[in-house]
Amino acid sequence: MNSRFVKNSRRGFTLIELLVVIAIIAILIALLLPAVQQAREAARRSQCKNNLKQIGLAMHNYHDTMKQLPLGSLLTAGDSPRRGNSANTTTFSWWKDFSWIPMILPYIDQPTVYSQYNFSYSFSGTVNRAAAKVRLNVLSCPSDGAKPNELGSGEYARWYYNYAINFGNTDYAQETIGTVTFGGAPFSSRRGAKFSEIIDGTSNTLLVSEIITVYNPGGGWAGGTADSMVSNGGQAFEAYVTPNSSASYQGFYCLGAGVDLNGNPSTCSSAGSSDNPLDPARAKPIQTSRSKHTGGVQSVMCDGSVRFFSSSIDIGIWRALSTSQGNEVASVE
Repeated sequence: MNSRFVKNSRRGFTLIELLVVIAIIAILIALLLPAVQQAREAARRSQCKNNLKQIGLAMHNYHDTMKQLPLGSLLTAGDSPRRGNSANTTTFSWWKDFSWIPMILPYIDQPTVYSQYNFSYSFSGTVNRAAAKVRLNVLSCPSDGAKPNELGSGEYARWYYNYAINFGNTDYAQETIGTVTFGGAPFSSRRGAKFSEIIDGTSNTLLVSEIITVYNPGGGWAGGTADSMVSNGGQAFEAYVTPNSSASYQGFYCLGAGVDLNGNPSTCSSAGSSDNPLDPARAKPIQTSRSKHTGGVQSVMCDGSVRFFSSSIDIGIWRALSTSQGNEVASVE
């Protein structure tokens, strides 16, 4: 028989069959997407943990060399402003000067950046502005990320980072708040503790913890949160409230337009006559530990170990873990 008259048994998909196939593919994608996102976040969280380990090791190496931890701030309230370079008389207040971060650069494999800083002049001075613009990836948690702050400007050009040192259980001034008495901390303004002074035990005392960064899409200052290169309070965290607390950030510097803290507001104090974060007329900064991880934050302890702390941790335990001389009994298990 002529093949031209043989009936062709092949046929295409019907519309219903095509729609069923598309529906099945959509369901598979919906099932796989969360797993992919979880895997990616697990990788980011692991990198963040590794960053904390490196910072903890750097702190220990610094301590081995200097016989103490780095200073929480190079200067403090009452110290005279410092010049920005040798050629002019422009000066910058203590809270615009160096925090702990530039001090540990040689210990986080950044000797070249460290060599660009001139510690004889203010961090905010012209002599140090090129170094301040260098992004330090080890200080950036991939789940959140470092944010630029006015990189096109002069005095305020720097990066916001994801890790802050432990200033204890009250506020940046390390003063009593109500019934909560300051119990010591590994870091203070113009001081870093010796490990021998951490009598609560290095394995039971927080060293560095996560904070989230902010960014002002308008290009201006985004506020003091995570402003960790200088000493206005953004370089430290306080354990007065629990991690990722819905309680607002306290300080005289409000958050910039278009930014927030995981959806939480900031509280600003309009009292006082200066930008000094330790001005007696102002509410002192309280920056709690926050992260973009689900359920809590990662912290490195004074013994160098990294732990994950739930956002629902008991406030008494969290505060006890932040003190270095509080004589509390606190478990991190």
